[in-house]
Amino acid sequence: MKKLMMLAMLLLTVCSSACAESLDEVLKDCKLDRNRWQVVEWFKDEQAVRLFDSTSIQTVAPNQYEVTIYIYFYGNDCGAVNCNYRKIKHYHSEKCKFDTKASTVTLMSLGTVDDNLNVVESLALSSNLQIPVAMKRNSLYDKTMQKTKAFVKDDKKFEAVETKENVVTIKKNTTGFAPLPQPIGTKEGEWTYLGRFVGPMNLTYAQNILLMRPFESKVECDGVFDVYYYHTHDWCYCDENTYGYGCELKLVPLDKNGNVIQRQGVCTELVHIGGGTKGAFCCAVSQVRRYDTLTHELVETINKDSAKYERMNPVTSYGARYVVLINEYYGENPFVRADRDSKCPGWRNGL
Repeated sequence: MKKLMMLAMLLLTVCSSACAESLDEVLKDCKLDRNRWQVVEWFKDEQAVRLFDSTSIQTVAPNQYEVTIYIYFYGNDCGAVNCNYRKIKHYHSEKCKFDTKASTVTLMSLGTVDDNLNVVESLALSSNLQIPVAMKRNSLYDKTMQKTKAFVKDDKKFEAVETKENVVTIKKNTTGFAPLPQPIGTKEGEWTYLGRFVGPMNLTYAQNILLMRPFESKVECDGVFDVYYYHTHDWCYCDENTYGYGCELKLVPLDKNGNVIQRQGVCTELVHIGGGTKGAFCCAVSQVRRYDTLTHELVETINKDSAKYERMNPVTSYGARYVVLINEYYGENPFVRADRDSKCPGWRNGL
């Protein structure tokens, strides 16, 4: 009897092993060309497989390349609440840029692809939202980079970084204040350069920005920023009686000699600021994102749900709102200059 029990258990173990799910079985209905698409990782619990398109890998600069990634959901739920395909087999797509020297990843686009490989949703991120993020060792994106970088290792454009011909040496200014990095009004991707500004840093973000003034001196000075702005006309409005404007300001901190600071613990800040007329022109900051200048990693986001909300705008008596009257801070500050430079439809002179 004992021998029969042991034989039955052995047969059960063998059958269980034979019936165990394999990666080939999981991908049997996947319509991706497996000669092109390579597996990064199989997530059994989530019933998903992460793959990359080896033919999409393209070097864009020394140590940098782009790649298209698909996540194949073969189960009954991808877990994304807003996904219209979450209950059937489908793919989520990503286009990423990896920097192997800085060990960062930049998300460039997102999408959804149905089971027949038709693209049903696609979103390309604007350049101001394409932020390099530092990768932790053995993280999902680090594993993806380790598998994909093998496809560019023999690319001369990817490796050509250490020769004298293509290495750009940035000489730091050590006396006085460095000249402007570029003419005011020039574009850097979707960012427009506003110039250099100096002002207080101990008030709220709204007050600090409105009290900033152009810095045009050539002597050493602390607390100076290179300031850029990004604006889309979807953020502005104008009719007979009202006018509103919004933009995102990028504040890049400079040292006392006008060199861009690249030191851990010092942050470049992206500040979303906007205003509108309601008897008077009111202005307020709605979000601040802070990125480490050395790692480019997002340090924190400050918004109305943040514990640091009080740092965004001062408390005023105007209807108990967190706004300021811009006329109280009027001057050639970054917000005013960005508004004027944007040339919005119906832009009102005199702001």
